[in-house]
Amino acid sequence: MKLQSQLELPMCKLNKKAFTLIEVLCSIALFSLMTITAATVIISSFKMKLYNEDLKNYTYFIEGLKNNILYNTENMDLLYMKENKQNFIHKGNINMESLKKRNLREILSENIPQEEPYVVLNVQELQDENKYYSINIVLKMSKDKQIKCEFNKGKDQ
Repeated sequence: MKLQSQLELPMCKLNKKAFTLIEVLCSIALFSLMTITAATVIISSFKMKLYNEDLKNYTYFIEGLKNNILYNTENMDLLYMKENKQNFIHKGNINMESLKKRNLREILSENIPQEEPYVVLNVQELQDENKYYSINIVLKMSKDKQIKCEFNKGKDQ
């Protein structure tokens, strides 16, 4: 009997050490899961912040482009845009600085951009009793995401 109790005693000590090791591994696993979850949330919020910042800048650009066409563009420039059917603004020119420093004709291109985002500008002359232009601006951010703006400009504005 004494022999059996001596044999069982070291087994209990061994089991206690193994139980402690399992506790440490479980706590490391839980800590890792919590860290990965937190990192995923932080990365997602950072991506969302960048997306929202880009969306805000694109919206400001579209508004600035619309105001530039309404108040600073002459009928001769609109006729030039109408004759080209489609006018594009490439990614590098989609910022407020290019609108402020350069003429609208300088930032327009007839070549279809290969890289998104880009702006498509269409001008149509509508023969009505008021005689005006219909202008359609589409900023394509990706294949399924775009910002549209449509407005009219009278010929004598």
